[in-house]
Amino acid sequence: MRGSLTRRGGVPLVGRRTRFDQLRRSRRRPAAGWLSLLADTLLLWQARSEQRRRLAACDDAMLKDLGLSRADIERETRKPFWQP
Repeated sequence: MRGSLTRRGGVPLVGRRTRFDQLRRSRRRPAAGWLSLLADTLLLWQARSEQRRRLAACDDAMLKDLGLSRADIERETRKPFWQP
């Protein structure tokens, strides 16, 4: 049962995992599906890296408005781009 699968922290696995499973089952145009999945993954990684760079550039007043501390930002920016 796909709906009951969870990641660390109890977050349900949805989105890319479901799309991956659909592409794996699809046999009509596997190359196009895999290339699309690869492109989506690369764009996700690029966006995640950019968001972390922007968070690191925020000043303390902006972080306070967001409800984040400098330690939260440092923890987030130390993560590799492929890690959510």
